[in-house]
Parts: sequence; structure tokens; C-alpha cells
Amino acid sequence: MDKSSTNPYVFDGPVTTKELFFGRDEIFRSIREVLVDREQDNLIVLYGRRRIGKTSILLQVGHRLNEQYIPILVDLQGIPSDSPEGFLREVASVIRQSLQEDRDIQVELPPPDQFLADSRRAFGHHFLPGIKEALGDRYLILMFDEAQQGFWESDLFEYFFNLTRQYPWLGLIFSVESQGFSPPASVGLSQGAWRRDTPHTPRPAVQAPVGTQKKVEFLNRDEAVSLIVQPVQGILTYEPEAVERILSLTSGHPYYVQLLCHSLFAYCQRVNTGAVTLTDVEAVLPEVVERARADFQFLWDHSTPEEKFVLAALAQAGGEKGQAVAKKELLATLRRRRTPISARQVAKALVSLSLREVINLQAPYTFNVDVFRLWLRDQKRIGWVKKELAETVEQWRRERIKIPIGRRRLLWGIGLAALLIGALLVGSYAWPGGKGVESVKMTLRALVSTATPAAPAYTPTPLPTDTATVVPTATFAPTSAPSSTATLTPMSTPTPVPTRRETAVAVTGAVGGLPEHGDVLAVAIAPSDDRWVYAAIKGKGIYRSTDGGLSWTLTAINGSGQDILIDPANPRRVFVAVWAGVLQSSDGGDTWKMIRRGLPKDQQVGALAWDPGDRRVMYAGLRASASAGSAVYRSSDGGETWELLWSPAGDKALGSDVEALAIDPVSGTRYVALSNAYDPRLDLKGEPCLPCAACELNRVGGEVWRVCRGGRDLVLDPGDPQIVYFARGAGTVRSTDGGETWWDLTTGRQCLGEEVTMAGSWALAIAPGDRQVLYEGTGYNFITNQAGLYKTTDGGETWLVVNDGLPGRAGPCPSFLSTTIEHIHALAVDPADSRIVYAATSEGLYKTTDGGKSWSKQ
Repeated sequence: MDKSSTNPYVFDGPVTTKELFFGRDEIFRSIREVLVDREQDNLIVLYGRRRIGKTSILLQVGHRLNEQYIPILVDLQGIPSDSPEGFLREVASVIRQSLQEDRDIQVELPPPDQFLADSRRAFGHHFLPGIKEALGDRYLILMFDEAQQGFWESDLFEYFFNLTRQYPWLGLIFSVESQGFSPPASVGLSQGAWRRDTPHTPRPAVQAPVGTQKKVEFLNRDEAVSLIVQPVQGILTYEPEAVERILSLTSGHPYYVQLLCHSLFAYCQRVNTGAVTLTDVEAVLPEVVERARADFQFLWDHSTPEEKFVLAALAQAGGEKGQAVAKKELLATLRRRRTPISARQVAKALVSLSLREVINLQAPYTFNVDVFRLWLRDQKRIGWVKKELAETVEQWRRERIKIPIGRRRLLWGIGLAALLIGALLVGSYAWPGGKGVESVKMTLRALVSTATPAAPAYTPTPLPTDTATVVPTATFAPTSAPSSTATLTPMSTPTPVPTRRETAVAVTGAVGGLPEHGDVLAVAIAPSDDRWVYAAIKGKGIYRSTDGGLSWTLTAINGSGQDILIDPANPRRVFVAVWAGVLQSSDGGDTWKMIRRGLPKDQQVGALAWDPGDRRVMYAGLRASASAGSAVYRSSDGGETWELLWSPAGDKALGSDVEALAIDPVSGTRYVALSNAYDPRLDLKGEPCLPCAACELNRVGGEVWRVCRGGRDLVLDPGDPQIVYFARGAGTVRSTDGGETWWDLTTGRQCLGEEVTMAGSWALAIAPGDRQVLYEGTGYNFITNQAGLYKTTDGGETWLVVNDGLPGRAGPCPSFLSTTIEHIHALAVDPADSRIVYAATSEGLYKTTDGGKSWSKQ
């Protein structure tokens, strides 16, 4: 197999090219029915589970409709929604920029004062008519990606819905991450007015003029086979047994099919074979499980304690081959391991897991994605889960002691009824003609009439109507548990009761701690004020602390942040590298602006850097996508506009990611760190630096660039920028001559007398106030077999292991057998105190105030 061939499988982002997208014909047929030749209500909602391919579908709409329809993607994760004025103006800016760059259509944007005065009038009565005049007889399709709960509960959705009735040439597509979707009551449509378009729904002869919702599900067998085989026709072949094994592992989930095939393609390149066998599939499975670990952890973190016990037991009871597990066998497994979970809790968890599409609906139970079972089997054994949930188990025990036996039986009956209703509701959606819904109604009437226990007569005390005004607030304090006797005490000011909408508002901007679980990808401390700290958490957003980590505020719901750049003189001016652009704030994150002009629309910005000599000059490093290679872009106006500066030559661009940028303030030399995008294991095999030339010299646009391959981070000595540290996959190296020659710093590193090899360095941070102090974070996985955090106080001559308190199994040494420290993505050292360090890990943000002797979770 030709080792220069580009890996065509895409798993780390949406599929942007028409040639690499397969299936979904039913969804595109529904889109055409809703958007083509309709006079009003041109609206469809695509909903489905995480990573099911909703964004990829949106990016393909332009290829599936004729040229009369112009689709524009609006990524709601990158648009601040704190005010309608800012939201509508940003949407208008995205439309204007897309029409100008993609279609060469010029439209005028209403001035900011019009949006401030009346944003809806500015957008609907000034901006959209100008769009229609520029389009002529063509149609505009606005595609809103990643619509969150706050958007549905605001009146913005109603506003856009009404626009489709006012302008027949306007169509809307929304994508929602959800297992089920219900339209808000504000649009004046009942659930029945929305057509739930599923394969089991009888299709009416005449389509009613209402919105349509379409679930994005797993690929069917033919679609999944096409996704496996067709991208590599003429390059690689799959034996039938290998195809069947891939299907059984993924069940047609497009993300896991892409991930598995991506690893197989890279594997075949390494071993130089042109055919994928069943043995090859089994060989790459550990790698696939590891690469999907963050997604599996996300699924685990969003499971209830009951679900976690059931998941662990199902994975264990299924054995090595993942056999189907009967309910009786499941309960027996839980009893053998002395799991403190009742049969009622198991039944409830099974129903909820099936509704979340993690397992099949009826016994015997299997995992819908078998790769998830493999991860559970290795990482979430029942004994470990019991320790993880020790506090919850103790709480269960105390609650069972408090509840009288009679009430226990009553609660058990109510729970059983709720489970029965839930199961019937699930079946009702697949019952033709709506008979399933009627069956649920009949069952519910029977339960209410026969199962409701008699209760003593009770006359509720009426609430005073003149004082029952609920005032919306931004945050709500937790209330204590209700006592057995309810007493109403007159109050001069009634306690506000949070509604769903008020709760959604309170989440964004609420002050408190960071999420309990989260993959923290970046952290930065303001150089001018160490109380200001910013952190980017994958899939959650950008957080800010103004008190040195004592409290945190969610400032932006954008989960793609990879790097954070803070103005050295102003802690409120901050930039964040995100998908397809750069987020910029001038007020400490209270408001954000998405900067895209000049940057590609389908690539992740992975690194940012200032020019120390001119703060108006900025650099952005991009990671490779399926169709575009890595590159460095430059801005000369403080990040407002960008232009391409440099990209690796030939196929090296597609095979590498820009991970870090650094600039020598004295010589002006620019450094760029490139990691291997196809196979990170290749980064571990760098040549020994005794010494070596780890970085090659380039001249780009009159600038001197050092291109350093096979690593993830670069830092310069603040006192002598000729001293450069480079975190390679094979270990950290140092140059004392501005990048000409490099020497290993991590060879011979020991812990308890045992040499630590293949450290897999990921992150570096040097103490601004003490240049001899350097922290190095490594990333554990099956590739490196090593992990941990190290510290040197003599510029890298000797290293100490500083892991105490970081997430992982107990053990003092960073080795495969003794400890498993999670990935350390980034490090930040306090500019005034080298003992204060923040570590961004795949299990959360950690802080030390004693130089790494102990760590505490933020």
C-alpha cells in the first residue's frame, strides 16, 4: 500500500466533501419535501444523539439541492446568545460574510445602532429584504447548528418560525443534540402539529403546512458498508469477515465507523498491506478504544449512578465476546458482586439506557455500540464503580433506613407504573395509526383508577394572590429537603419559584465551580493579574475565574476551545482558538465576538500567539481536516482579518496538526510545533537528541521560522529566548542556540529506581519568575505506557514526579502498571509565584499551591 496516500476517513470533524459522504437519502428526501416549493412553514428540525453526523448532513445540503437554493450554516456554539441584539446582528454578519465569500453576492449590513434600537426590525425589515433583492428568484436556507435548550425556550425560535411565514423564499433547518424533540409552546403548535417523520409514520397524501422533525439515526447496513468500502476503492480492500466485524462493533454509528476505519487505514500503511483482514481489525481495537475514550467518558459522566452500575454489570456479564445478557443473568451478576442496587433501580436504568439508545430496548440486552462495551470492560469494572459511587451508595442506605416499609411499597408501585408508561410510550411511536398512544391512555386510566391508594382528607391552604408575584432571577440557592409536615408561613416577599426558562438563563453566567467532569483542553493565567484565569472545557464552554480559581463563571458555550491567549497588559482582552475561527472578548468574557474573516470554515484553530514587537500582529495555527492541510495564518489588525502565511509542503500538510506557536522577542524567530495527525505513535519514535536537529529552518514572507515536528508544545526561556524547550512525543528536548541543536532532557529519568521511558510529552510551562523551574505534562494511553506530571528546578537536569492528587489510580510512579494519570493537555504557572500551577487534564482542572507536592480539583 502506498504510504503517501491520504487517509480519507474523517472522525475528528464533520464531513465537508461530497465524495466522502455516504447515505442519509431518507433525510435529504425529507429536507427537499419541506423546503422545496413550499409557501410557508419551511422548517425542519434534525435531532439525534451526540456525534451522529448532524453537522455533516447540514454541510451536504448544498450538494443535494439545486443551485436555486443557497444554504448558509450558522454555528450557534460560536454566537453569543446573551442578548437578541447581539445574536441577530451576529447571525446577519455570518449570512453576509458567507454570501460574499462563497457566492460573491454583496449585501449591506444595517448599522449597529439599528440593531440596538430594534434588533428584530433591523433583521426582518431591513436586512432580509436586502437579501431577497440580491438573491432574485433564488431561495435562502438558514441552517442553525447546535441549537441548545436556551434557544428553544427563548422567543427567538418563535421569531424565526414566523419569518418563514412572512418570507416564502426563506427556509430553516435546525440541528439539536437530543434523543427526542418537542417544539416550544410559544410557537403556537402542539406536538401533534409537528410531523414526526420516521420510517414507521404513514405518509399523508397532502403534506400539511407545519414544521417537520426528523431523527438522525445510525446508518443502515448498506450505508455503513458504503462508508467502509467506497472511500478506499482502488487503494485498499476489505475482506468480508473484516466488514462484518466492523459492523458488529459499531452498529453503523458513523463516528465509530470512521474512527475504526481511520485507524485501519493508518495500520495498513505501517505494515504495508493492501487488504484489511479480521486480524487487522482486532489489532487496532485497543487504539480505537483509546482514541474514543473522551467520548465514552462523556457518556459515562452523563449517566445516573443506577445506569453506571447496570452498564458495568452488562459489560462484565457479556464476557470477552460481548454476548447478549438476560435480565436474570444481569441481576445475578450484580448480586455476586454485592452491588447495592435494587431490582427496581435496575429496571429503571434499563429503560432509561434503552431510551438513550445505549442498549437495545428488550432483553436479552446488548450494547448498540460494542466498542463502548470494550471500554467499560477495561475501565469500569464493578468493584471500581462501587468505589467511585461510594458516597451515593451510602446516601441510598440512609434513605432506605428512613423510609417506612408501607411507603416503600407505595413508591415501588408508583415506580413500576411509571416504567410501564415509559415503555408503552416508546412503543407508541412505532405503532402505525396512533393506536399506541390510545393504548397508553387506556393503561393510564386503569392505573389511576385502580392503583391510587386511599389518602386522608386534606384541604390545601390557599396562597394569597396579591403577593404571589414571581420575579425571575439569575441564580437560585438550593433549598433544604422538605420535612414530613408542611407548614405555610405568611411572608412579605414570596420565594421565587424558578421556571424552566429562568433556570436555563441562570446556567449561563452562573458563578460557582467548574463541571464535575470535563476534558479541559486549555488553561491560561493573565500575565498582568494572576487572579484572572481562563479555562476551555471540551463540549462545555469557556470558563473564567477572577479570584484565583475560588469561583468560576461560564462565559461562552463553545466546547471547541483549544488554546487561550490573554493580552499581557489587560486581563479582560482574551482570544480563544475554536472550530472555524477565533473567539475574542474585550470585557473579560461578558461578551464574545467570533472572528472568521480569512480563516477556513472547516478547520480547527489549534494555537494562537502574539508578535512581542507588535501586538497588532497575531498568528493562528490550524489543524488538518479531511480536505485541507495544517497551516499558519497571520493577522495584522489585532485578529479582525486573517491571511494564509505558511503551510507544510505536499502531503505533510494533511498529515500534521499545528499544536503550538512561539516567537522569540529578541531575534524574531518564529517556532511552530507539528504533531502527526494520522498516527500519534510515530511521534514517539523521534531520533535521540544527543544532539539532534529537531527543528528545520524555513523563511516565510521575510520571517525566520523553525518548524519542529513530532511534538505538541514549545516554550521559550523568558530570560534568554535562545533557550527553547520542545515537548516531543519521545520526550522533552532543549536548545540553547535558538533551535539549531537540541539535547534530550528526559533520558534516564527514574522513579523508585525504575527508568521511565517513552514519556509522551504533551504540555510544558516555565515559571516566569523563576526560569529554572519547568513543569512537563505527559499523556497516558496504550501507546506511551507512561503518564504523569514532572517538575525540574534546574532547567531540566533532574526531574521530580509530582502526581499526588492528580486523577488516576494510586501509585507514585508514572508507569503502566503502577498508575494511570490522565492526559495533561496544558499547564499554566502563576507569573508571580512558581509554586502555583494549573493543570488541564482529561478529568478536570487541577491546581497546586505548593509546587506540585499536592493537587486539588477546581
